[in-house]
Amino acid sequence: MRALQDKDDLVVHLREQLQFLEASAYSYDAGFEAEAKRLAVGLRILLHDAPKAHSLLSALGIKQSLKFHDVIGPGVEEPGV
Repeated sequence: MRALQDKDDLVVHLREQLQFLEASAYSYDAGFEAEAKRLAVGLRILLHDAPKAHSLLSALGIKQSLKFHDVIGPGVEEPGV
């Protein structure tokens, strides 16, 4: 069984994920719309918490301290609402 990763390992993973997101954003902006799927995977790694799996930001203990900007304006329903 592999030992839990230490904070230094998690910081390396965070830097990699941010680089992946930046590269995918450039590719998407250049017209490759399918890159949106790869952006979604990167965001899931950073943000999604489940009962048996924790996001990278939660593992680093910083997710709760971050502030997120809601880009959906008033009167606009979110999907599934």
